Amino acid sequence: MADCDGEGAQTPLQLYERLTAQGDQVRALKTAKAEKVRNMLCHAQGLQPEPGVMCHCTNSQQICKL
Repeated sequence: MADCDGEGAQTPLQLYERLTAQGDQVRALKTAKAEKVRNMLCHAQGLQPEPGVMCHCTNSQQICKL
């Protein structure tokens, strides 16, 4: 299911660069979604997420690993 936007034939390098850009965008979106879910899980448990740490939440004495 190609995305037809009227550009016509592209060189292999152009296709590669376009695919790489799309992959970068997908990775960025997945990372943002993972961060949002982690924060939601921490808050649901009454914990505060540690800034800059992807897998820990802290609330004084508690640590949860997600």
